[in-house]
Amino acid sequence: MIKVGCSGWSYDEWVGVLYDTSDRKFSQYSKVFDIAEIDSTFYRVPPPSMAKGLAASSPDGFKFLPKFNRSITHEKMLGKLGDIDADLDAFMLFLKPLQSSGKLGPSLLQLPPYFGVEDSPYLFDFLSAIEGRIHVAVEFRNVSIVNDEVILKLSDRGIPYVAVDEPLLPPYNFITSDSVYVRFHGHGEKVWFDYKYSDDELRPWADRLKKLEEMTSYVLFNNHFHGYAVQNALSFINMTGQMTDAQREVFERISRSTLAPRLK
Repeated sequence: MIKVGCSGWSYDEWVGVLYDTSDRKFSQYSKVFDIAEIDSTFYRVPPPSMAKGLAASSPDGFKFLPKFNRSITHEKMLGKLGDIDADLDAFMLFLKPLQSSGKLGPSLLQLPPYFGVEDSPYLFDFLSAIEGRIHVAVEFRNVSIVNDEVILKLSDRGIPYVAVDEPLLPPYNFITSDSVYVRFHGHGEKVWFDYKYSDDELRPWADRLKKLEEMTSYVLFNNHFHGYAVQNALSFINMTGQMTDAQREVFERISRSTLAPRLK
């Protein structure tokens, strides 16, 4: 099963692409996609009431993939630079309504570019501390930590390695769990995320994931500028042959609007 969505949904520039109006963005988003990363938790952990509202307002089968707060990953580096117990407690409290509703997918542990191989013990101590509490996927942004020993340890624990398409790392495709997590960040010259993927760039990824029939694949597009994430996510879904009627309607509308200037 290949589940495709976007990294967040609260983008005003998606009005006219995915949204009809700037109001009730999530309601409009969840009519088209069935997964979403919660990017806002990286910057500030909201109260559990927000998670409760998201769980109640989302369709059956919807999955949320929250990102760990930056105080845990970037500022305190999983405990290397300070105690993270209070930060982790706040994050876990936010997750409870999603977890109890069955709508919590993997939580994204995105590590900073300065978290290198010498810091890997902090990663595995952290993973041991939260083992059995939530499902975690790990995204690296430092090539030194992507080595055989680290990948083997992730495999032993059944922790998904997040495959990324971005400027900092090669697009490694390590399978370390019974699920796969892929993030498309883009290759914009000034800002990574200001980038629209071509079908030729996406098709090899779709072909690889279609072969993993026994696994669940989570595919997230983070290139949110100008609604590119929406367009590329729908194109990717079309390549997998899993497009719903609601997705088809938006996909064809976007395709018509994209082609219109060329027809003049």
